[in-house]
Amino acid sequence: MSKILKALEGKRCTLSVISKGPVDCEVINVDDEWMEVKQFLKKDQSKTMIIRIEKINDVAINISSTVN
Repeated sequence: MSKILKALEGKRCTLSVISKGPVDCEVINVDDEWMEVKQFLKKDQSKTMIIRIEKINDVAINISSTVN
């Protein structure tokens, strides 16, 4: 498992996912093949998604979510 991806747990980021586009989310859990995220939708709505790591092109970490 990638230590870099594992370090994203609890952080808000934007994932670029193949066949889906950008996903604004909080990373919940990461293992060898999957990433569980809470996707933020409009008007205080969210949904949980399970994404294959191989489907992720890149990750943009939202700076405001990393400042304590």
